[in-house]
Amino acid sequence: MRSPVPVVLNVEAARRLFGGERGAVGKKLTTQYSNWSTVEVIGVASNVRQSGLREPPGPQIYFR
Repeated sequence: MRSPVPVVLNVEAARRLFGGERGAVGKKLTTQYSNWSTVEVIGVASNVRQSGLREPPGPQIYFR
């Protein structure tokens, strides 16, 4: 079995997936990244507005 891939979520992804930042670190998810691999949340980053200032930030997962 492979080790989980470390990832960082933004605040919005942590809120949607786990109900907030505090509950996200250490949690594991299965994603389509690299053939359905398991990832482990190692941190939570601030939200970034990528579609302009009028659009709310969406969930993001940052891979290494």
